[in-house]
Amino acid sequence: MKYIILVSLLIVGTFASECHPKYDCCKGCHTILTDEEGNWGVENKQWCFINNEKCSNEKDNEINKYPVCNGCKVYYTDKNGNWGVENKQWCFIDNKKCSDEEDNEISKYPVCNGCKVYYTDKKGNWGVENKQWCFIDNDKCKLVDENQNNTPTEPHNEEPGKEDENKNDKPEDHKNIVPIIYITSKTGTNNFVDDPITNHVSNITHYGMEKPPYPYYEECTFTVEDENGEKVMENVKGKAKARGNWTTLYVKKSIRINFDKKQSMLGLNNNAKFKNWLLLAEYKDNSLLRSKTSFELSRDILAEDNLYVSDSKYVEVVINGEYYGVYLLVEVQQINKGRVDITKAKDGYTGTDIGYLLEYDTVYAQYEDKLQSINMRYHNNDFIIPYDGLDGYSWEDYFNFGMEEIEAKAATDPNFEFINVASSQEYIDNVLNMSIKSDIYNQEQHDFITNYINNVYNIIYEAAYNKHTLKFNEDYTDIVDAPEFTPREAIENVIDINSLVDMYIISELTCDADLYFSSFYMDVDFGKDGSKKLRFEAPWDFDSGLGNRKSCLNGSGFFAGNINEDQNVPGKYQINPWLAITMYEDWYQDLIKAKWTKLYDNGVFSHTVENIHSNLQKYNEVFKRDYAKWDNEVRREAIGTELAHQEMESRSAAESAAYLAEWMEARVDFMNNHWHQ
Repeated sequence: MKYIILVSLLIVGTFASECHPKYDCCKGCHTILTDEEGNWGVENKQWCFINNEKCSNEKDNEINKYPVCNGCKVYYTDKNGNWGVENKQWCFIDNKKCSDEEDNEISKYPVCNGCKVYYTDKKGNWGVENKQWCFIDNDKCKLVDENQNNTPTEPHNEEPGKEDENKNDKPEDHKNIVPIIYITSKTGTNNFVDDPITNHVSNITHYGMEKPPYPYYEECTFTVEDENGEKVMENVKGKAKARGNWTTLYVKKSIRINFDKKQSMLGLNNNAKFKNWLLLAEYKDNSLLRSKTSFELSRDILAEDNLYVSDSKYVEVVINGEYYGVYLLVEVQQINKGRVDITKAKDGYTGTDIGYLLEYDTVYAQYEDKLQSINMRYHNNDFIIPYDGLDGYSWEDYFNFGMEEIEAKAATDPNFEFINVASSQEYIDNVLNMSIKSDIYNQEQHDFITNYINNVYNIIYEAAYNKHTLKFNEDYTDIVDAPEFTPREAIENVIDINSLVDMYIISELTCDADLYFSSFYMDVDFGKDGSKKLRFEAPWDFDSGLGNRKSCLNGSGFFAGNINEDQNVPGKYQINPWLAITMYEDWYQDLIKAKWTKLYDNGVFSHTVENIHSNLQKYNEVFKRDYAKWDNEVRREAIGTELAHQEMESRSAAESAAYLAEWMEARVDFMNNHWHQ
């Protein structure tokens, strides 16, 4: 077994030792493999045999530093055993005492006559007979299994259909920790979620090699079982596919579901029915809590302004009978009643009087259909001052001269450019850096929204940096002087300013590393009752945030309106211009302070930290199952270099959640010191 698993990575040992006739003794105690001979480790790329007596003594010394728990509740498990928390201190769990208590607990249930396993917990395997839980005798069932493996299968005498009837027999008090979604594909294989990689990603990763398939829809049926074990959806038809960009490289991929008919899903969004739903894999987030925490926080912030953010719910997913772990069931970023609630274009409609959903997307827009991609010029890429809490002065060394000189040069030299991305005129005129995420049907619609969004930015820029006020003409095809407006009025005439304040607070709090190039959404409604103002909502994509990557280390530093180093391309700096452009307007800062103070004083942020702890406690059992399924060396190799050191060192959802809560508390403190009135 050892030779098969690691033959390409390890050199086989050939020397005898006091521990083993053929292998050296391990210096450490980290177990890689256990077989009939004992425990094995790997040191210097060679197998070594673990000295159990020595490691047992080390374990005892470590354990003796802590008191023995009075109770048996397990908060954490490591190589030494099970640990609890009492009086806010770690304590070591006495397994013998707790085993006796466990035996007492088990004795309350009858022993199963059969061996069919319905559920497994730390006590062992459980079955269901006569609609009651029973405990499975593993010794007896092991003998039955051995006998079955050594004797021919004989026909059974049960009545036809009786076996299937018993198969779904559950106790009346059967519960799931989270709902379960069963996906059965038409082909009976899992290739549609395991194999595909997004086209533009595989063009890079598989250059010169045979390419994997691109994500494709597979016809499926879906059955959903709620927390009470009741089937709330059964064999509903639809289709599913892997979704994502770089995340399609991961072995656990997110999944997009498209039902044939609209369906509600487990009470999300007040039981609203939609065809499209998403299952987020959260493979990069060891805690599995970052997206859930961010969605809940965003709902608390956006609710007052009636802005949309996806609802969310944890589920476990089983595909063609194979357990795929924990996913976060969420909504799709789309125009729809109850989601981004603006005018939706009817199929084939070619007028410009519709709603438009847009994504700031400097990386992936170029891979969209040309009709869905926008060239955003950002006032010909003119300079903007990064918001670093020091009036931009922290970037003096980067630009090799001070911000006063930048402003003076910009005021006197019309050709001066603030270089934060490649800024040749050819680049500015042709780069595709925003995406249209809603349906449009002709070039006129494309050109209309492209012209509109560029001119919104021009109006804001002129008001904020040149104190020159502009407005749209009547048909929104051009901009004209507006001397009747103050700079603030000019800005508020074209954007929903409260939505921008909200999205700044969310973005600054969560520090998502993708913020400066993608997953930042805005929309505008040109329908009959539309406001024609640009609105910011639908916050998204948080698995690289909240301390998971190297942004806002230790919860400190200004992020959302600041220049950020691209964590994928060292030495390359980018900025989200929508969040930076108004940051030095005093009235805008006053709005941020007022909103932050209200949220803080109402306990929104302390509630967020409490939710991290409570959600871990509530869902830790299923998190452990997901960890057992997916947390391995493949995962560490795939994402390890992306993560912050503290996150990379975590070895369980509980460890990661503890770091997440600590980071969030530090982040709130940092922002509160700056923004609280």
